[in-house]
Amino acid sequence: MQAVAELIEQTIEIGGSPYGLPNPRTPLVGRDQELASLLARIADPGAPLVTITGPGGVGKTRLAVQAARESRDQFGGEVVFVSLADVTSLEWFVRRVSQSLRIPGLETSFSEAGLIDALADRTLLLLLDNLEQIQEASGLLARIMAACPAVKLLVTSRVAMHLRGEFEFPLAPLGLPREEAHRPATFEELAANPAVILFVERARAVDPAFALTETNATDIGRICARLDGLPLAIELAAARLKLLTPAALLSRLDSRLRLLGGGARDLPDRQQNLRQTIAWSYDLLESSERSAFRAVSVFSGGFTLAAAATILGVDEDDAELLDTIGALIDQSLLRRTGATDGEPRLSMLETIREFGIEQLKASGEEEALRWAHAAFFRQLVERSADQSSGLWLLNSTDELEEEMPNIHQALDWFIDRDEADGAVSIVLSMSNFWIKRGYLVEGSRLMERAIEFVDRIEPATQVRMLRFSAWFICVGGDTAEAFTRASRAVEMARTLDRSDELAGALSTLGVIHYFRHEVEEARAAWEAVLAIEPPAAFQRVGALNNLGVLARLAQDFDSARHYLELSREERVRWGDPDPDAAADLNLAEVSLQQGDHDRARALLAEWFADPRRMRSLEFASSAIWGVARLATLEGDHERAARLLGWSDERLKRVAPHDQHEETCDVQMRADLTAALGAEAFEDLLVQGADLSTETVLELVDEQTRPRLAKPASLRIARPAPDGLDPLTAREIEVARLVAAGKSTREIADTLFISARTAQTHVTNILGKLDLESRAALAAWVVRNDRENF
Repeated sequence: MQAVAELIEQTIEIGGSPYGLPNPRTPLVGRDQELASLLARIADPGAPLVTITGPGGVGKTRLAVQAARESRDQFGGEVVFVSLADVTSLEWFVRRVSQSLRIPGLETSFSEAGLIDALADRTLLLLLDNLEQIQEASGLLARIMAACPAVKLLVTSRVAMHLRGEFEFPLAPLGLPREEAHRPATFEELAANPAVILFVERARAVDPAFALTETNATDIGRICARLDGLPLAIELAAARLKLLTPAALLSRLDSRLRLLGGGARDLPDRQQNLRQTIAWSYDLLESSERSAFRAVSVFSGGFTLAAAATILGVDEDDAELLDTIGALIDQSLLRRTGATDGEPRLSMLETIREFGIEQLKASGEEEALRWAHAAFFRQLVERSADQSSGLWLLNSTDELEEEMPNIHQALDWFIDRDEADGAVSIVLSMSNFWIKRGYLVEGSRLMERAIEFVDRIEPATQVRMLRFSAWFICVGGDTAEAFTRASRAVEMARTLDRSDELAGALSTLGVIHYFRHEVEEARAAWEAVLAIEPPAAFQRVGALNNLGVLARLAQDFDSARHYLELSREERVRWGDPDPDAAADLNLAEVSLQQGDHDRARALLAEWFADPRRMRSLEFASSAIWGVARLATLEGDHERAARLLGWSDERLKRVAPHDQHEETCDVQMRADLTAALGAEAFEDLLVQGADLSTETVLELVDEQTRPRLAKPASLRIARPAPDGLDPLTAREIEVARLVAAGKSTREIADTLFISARTAQTHVTNILGKLDLESRAALAAWVVRNDRENF
């Protein structure tokens, strides 16, 4: 049986897209009138901003999602949901909205002006969920309303935005059964009451045999009334039916409401009522369980059993810990939200966590637990960075991704308390992760917060801090300050007599020279890395690769091969210190530029053989770009365009525009435009951007298989001149599928193309061969395709 907190979460489930409109799993109960009124307001052009207000747990999100789903046609399907429950600053708000809208370029260089400019010509419904904690957001919403007339803003918040043009839509709790002493509600009235319906539905989730009866209906109606019809409170209460009867539940609820006669008197009654509901659940716990609940409320965005055990000072496998956490789940104060490497991940509803933090502050335990939390996540990121040049980091990227809210909270704690060692340790340990996963803006911001401590840390760490911060501000565009910091790092490293630190500083200085278009200076810096004794393994591998890139850009392919092959050899020699195998990707491009497709195919296949490498968006994007280039040269233009679209979308997140524009990229795009037509090419790029990683890897696998190993149905036949020669590689695939009796839709699904593109191919083939029908084409293929028929 599931705890109610789990059911609450499942009521709204995010769809296939990470930023898609949620898919409700349960019907909207008792909100028909409110839904109709809200839909009318959304359709009203005089209300550019509709704000659904009400207390936490009243159902604002559920109603907003239903209204958005039913309004999609009005906005041409352009409805975007943005969850802001964990966002507290305007900067993060702009970033989250930009990501959700998939606006090109804003993931790495977002700004209010850029967001407004990107929205100016769009027609869409933008649903901003849980906006109340971002105090500065109202000004930005006002500017969006002024500059983006076709954007409708639908907001859920505990408070209104107080803007001109805003229509506030206060959402009251669910309607309650009447409690008139002289005429009590009938069973039929109770059975039709929305609060009672919700209670019964949730009760059945924890006890499938539960039913509303003449005996328990009155008690259930009174329970809902005591809980003021708040959906969250009703759901929490219904979970108790695993143990209590409705009558027993009602008696305890009455007692608790009297005992917890309200929260702070300056809060609205509705918030006091919700606090009472949560406090009631809290007070049902044993003393040790309440202590654990207060402690785990310190986590942001969830936590693992290992993290909970550490701050509680017990062993992770301690039976008492498991019992305690289980009790919190049973009481609907915790919920399971997934698993990491098979281990459960737990979290709190935000409203419940707020209550937990209040209790933590009141207990006098907060300071010690905050320190324990910060220390735990400092150790976690330090372990991840111990082998930052090896594949172990790639193994840990998913864990770091999941723990980012906790890690950033720990960093804030260290910075706010002027703890230099803790703050610097976290930003340095996270640097490679931020780079690999594309958090360049966030990484740069946090690095700049910690750079103030640079003169208070030991010299070797100063060097690392200077060179990593130089890298981040360089890719952000400030190459002058980056050069200053990197140069200082080099000077300091020379005085330390530390070959590893000097190599790292020189490597970074070379990158900055490269971005400043100082190619010879970059070359000199990387050559200096190779001259350092004793050698620094990771930096040697990178320097050789970088020198190979310079040679490739200069069209000196012999030198490029020399450096890149040396980089591969060094990687093996030093135990694979370069998990991204950058030299393999560059060597594949050299092979393509020299016409050696088989060598490029083998190198790309070797790169993709280790699935962990896809966790680094930077190099995954480059690798997919290489496969797109191979597909282009081999005539598979649709596949190439899709792969290029996926690569382009990810590269925007992980790297600034590289001003060393490559001729081969320009030529590839020109070739694809010529082969497909500008409109079809753009459509395929858009399709590719939305492909799942699994689908992209399928396309990669088909393209990088050895040619002789491809299935016969996909091989390009090499018939006599009277065979299939008039057709391109993709046209041959389409023609064979027509001969196999496939419909246009089946052809599209098989080749990962749109039905329109598939039909265009068929039409082009018929025209090229001067045939009048698909049947004639099928017969032609049977006669001429000697390899398959």
